[in-house]
Amino acid sequence: MHSGSVENCIFINNTAASGGAAHLDYGNVINCTFINNTATNFGAAIDFSYDNNVINCTFINNSGPEHGGAIAGGSNTNVINSNFTDNSATINGGAFYFAYCNGEFVNCNFINNVAPDGGAVYADGHSSFKAINCNFTGNSATSNGGAIYITNEANVTNCNFTNNYASGYGAAVFSNDTGTISNCNFTNNK
Repeated sequence: MHSGSVENCIFINNTAASGGAAHLDYGNVINCTFINNTATNFGAAIDFSYDNNVINCTFINNSGPEHGGAIAGGSNTNVINSNFTDNSATINGGAFYFAYCNGEFVNCNFINNVAPDGGAVYADGHSSFKAINCNFTGNSATSNGGAIYITNEANVTNCNFTNNYASGYGAAVFSNDTGTISNCNFTNNK
């Protein structure tokens, strides 16, 4: 879909090369649930191209893509009051992947998501990443960034990181650029 809104929908067991359940250039996804969707390239549940908002959505057990177990983000993606549980990617971003864009997460929960880099979120290229009032619990990376892997600017505020794991660097957060982490709690990350 080029533009518009997807509201009050449930997507279960859908498959595509990218965006197993949906692909949007511009638009909003509101009050939707995505379960067991798969893709081979980007975003098992949703593949975004440009500016999008995700509000009050749930993503459970979406898997298979190289990037973005649940969502692959576009130019500017805002995610508000949404939950990501048991999603996985084969390369980057167990729940969410975005590159060369801005991503902001507010009041979100990331639980038990898995990827080689960025168990929950992978922000690549010249991306700007913000997380506010989010919980990252039990996410894991077989390489770096158990919860978050960031390659550019990051601001993380009032977030909780609990029981996240990385076999390489950054059990909770891996960043190789500038940023600020403030008023966050880190517990039992390994």
